[in-house]
Amino acid sequence: MPAKRQRTSSDASTADVMEDLKFTNAMIHPVYKTLLAHAPNSIEFLFSTRLYDVLKESASQDRITRTFNVTIERAVEELRRLLAIKTFMRDHDADKTSPTPLMRHMWHTAILDTRLYSDLQKALECVLHNRLGVASDADAEVRKLRLETMKALYTAYFSETPVGFPKATYESPGLTTSTERTANDKAKGPPKPATSTERTANDKAEEPPKPATSTDPATNDKAKNATTPTGTSSQSNQKAREASTTPTAPENEHSTAGNISYIVRHAQGREWFFTGSNMITIDELIGKIQSTVGRPLRVPKLYFDGVRLDREKTLRDYDITDCKFMILLEDDVAGC
Repeated sequence: MPAKRQRTSSDASTADVMEDLKFTNAMIHPVYKTLLAHAPNSIEFLFSTRLYDVLKESASQDRITRTFNVTIERAVEELRRLLAIKTFMRDHDADKTSPTPLMRHMWHTAILDTRLYSDLQKALECVLHNRLGVASDADAEVRKLRLETMKALYTAYFSETPVGFPKATYESPGLTTSTERTANDKAKGPPKPATSTERTANDKAEEPPKPATSTDPATNDKAKNATTPTGTSSQSNQKAREASTTPTAPENEHSTAGNISYIVRHAQGREWFFTGSNMITIDELIGKIQSTVGRPLRVPKLYFDGVRLDREKTLRDYDITDCKFMILLEDDVAGC
């Protein structure tokens, strides 16, 4: 490793700061060499003082701190990671991944300096277009899917979640996770005890109707016979009382076993749609994918909601239900 130059002032210059960042990030995140293997000069540009100075001047440190609660150095690092992922995935038209709010802010800041952004794309050897806003609810759902894809790739390569990742992640309409169901149950809380007035009203409502009285003895005898329970009805009432006091089995913490439909998306953009039992293991699912593509996968890794899936566990173990999707990564996949 080349030696760093000595500082001539107690106040660190921008060049000093960037030199420290370059050495630190090169040691902590050698993944840049993997994601940008096709364009090694792009790493030097991403860690250049030119890029840092423009972003630092244009993106207000006060706004970055107030809105995203991070330093400008960390904000610039989030942009580097986004650009590396997009370049690796050949996401030229922004139809595979979407940035977090912090990444988007920094990306737009870089784009506004058109000469800088042009030189940046030349260094990356990629043209990276930007999408402005969404046009419909359908587009918003697709963007959530792209955001989840970016999160899975970010987590897989940098071993942490993106800074400021939105809490509202992609969910299919009408479906809730076990965590959400538990939170909803807690929010409802225990039922409130009835007041004395409510108890009196309930007691009156539960009282059996009184038989009509009559001055005719024969009529009264018929009424008594009509209200006398038979042996059969007594047995039925007894069974009903026993059933009401019988404890029920606790609900399983995972979704129930059954057939579901789900999607597997490759990091390079290809997708496969499967239908089958959610009791299938991750190892068996990888075998199905290999049969579908007609070749062995190169050290395959499946991710769901940013978590790498254990090959011995099942889809049900991860609460993977209808219309959910997983990310497939392979080692040694060529980039842009």
